[in-house]
Amino acid sequence: VRWGKMAKQSVVKLERRLTLGLLVTVGTVVICLTAILTLFNVNQEERRLNEQLHELCEFAKIPLGSALWKYNRTYLKNFLESVFLNHDIVYADIVSDGKIVAIRMRASENSHRFDEFKEKDGFTTVEAVILHGDEQVGLLRIAASRARIGQLILWNLTSSFGLMLVMGLAIFVATLF
Repeated sequence: VRWGKMAKQSVVKLERRLTLGLLVTVGTVVICLTAILTLFNVNQEERRLNEQLHELCEFAKIPLGSALWKYNRTYLKNFLESVFLNHDIVYADIVSDGKIVAIRMRASENSHRFDEFKEKDGFTTVEAVILHGDEQVGLLRIAASRARIGQLILWNLTSSFGLMLVMGLAIFVATLF
């Protein structure tokens, strides 16, 4: 009788070790995959944001050059309004002769100067020279928020934790029966 009881206890201990080992293995795999996918997604989003900003600057050079040359402030302001259709952009200005001739920023931002955005880690900035013919007539400066990238990281971590929880529960329930 005693031998049967000891054998049953050994089996239970073995089952617990196997369950714990399986949980640790699955958890480790999920954590590693989450880290890899998060890094990949963050790099993709960073590259996409930088490409959008640089393309915007390239497309803006020709029409802004003519508008600055003619001092068409209405066009410049309308251009900046259209730039803000991209929700990542938080600040944009156009500088000519060292003076800001048009500026637009999101109300949620406390910074009022382009240089302040350049110094902060949560933003990506870009500057583009505006030409009219061969003559430099101004500068387009844009700052974009990286908040969306932070949200992506948070979403990846939250979904990974949820996946680990569900898998752990499934393993636990499977070992009970």
